[in-house]
Amino acid sequence: MLKRLGVFFGILILLFIIPISWTAPLRDITVQAVKPLGSALIRQNTSFFNTIQSLRQIGTLRDQNLKLEQQVVTLQQTLADKQTVERENDALRKEVGVTGVTQTTEKALAHIVLISDNPLDRTVTVDIGSAEGIKPDQPAVSQGALVGKVVSVRQHSAVIRLITSNQSRIQVWLSNNREKGLLVGDGNSVLLTNITQGVEVKNDSIVETSGLGGSVPQGILVGETTGLASKKSDLSQSFKVKPAQDPFGIESVFILLTSG
Repeated sequence: MLKRLGVFFGILILLFIIPISWTAPLRDITVQAVKPLGSALIRQNTSFFNTIQSLRQIGTLRDQNLKLEQQVVTLQQTLADKQTVERENDALRKEVGVTGVTQTTEKALAHIVLISDNPLDRTVTVDIGSAEGIKPDQPAVSQGALVGKVVSVRQHSAVIRLITSNQSRIQVWLSNNREKGLLVGDGNSVLLTNITQGVEVKNDSIVETSGLGGSVPQGILVGETTGLASKKSDLSQSFKVKPAQDPFGIESVFILLTSG
């Protein structure tokens, strides 16, 4: 197309630089003859440059769109970070003023980074470890309620076994009469076991740690009883317990830095 345009303008230039007395008739005839071609070439040239301009605009729009997408991603990440901080602050506020051991024992905030896939022995891995003072058997709480206990520790991580695990065994008692029992899990729920036959246990009775055995101190809230789970013929009584804090719904915990 550019070659044709060059020929067209070359003819016009020759016609107009030769003396008019020689070329006047031919000039008029040529102008009329090439006029449609010139118009067509000009239209093609205009269309061509319009196309180029449109492509440039598309490229510019794509660049702008990419920048906007990057800004959206940045804003979304900022919002997610803000929401995470707000949840942590809310958890900290709820910890303040909690009665019992959580008010006087030093604790460390830990975030859950991994959940085991064993439905019966459910454990979670957190992002702090021995470098932050974490030791085996230390209790993990959420909003002042027991959710598990540390079972293994590395330098910057630790594994917590949830109270619902079928491997979990924690010494507890009924807060109203100090009747001692054992808190055990079955994979999904929690039972208060080893309660003496004949001891009356009402629904909504508060269960808390007794401080006997291991490094779990006395006075940490566990939950409340919701009903009898044993038979009268059994040697001891067992009761269903509703945890005060759902172990399956937590994103972070406080580990009490007990010495053992």
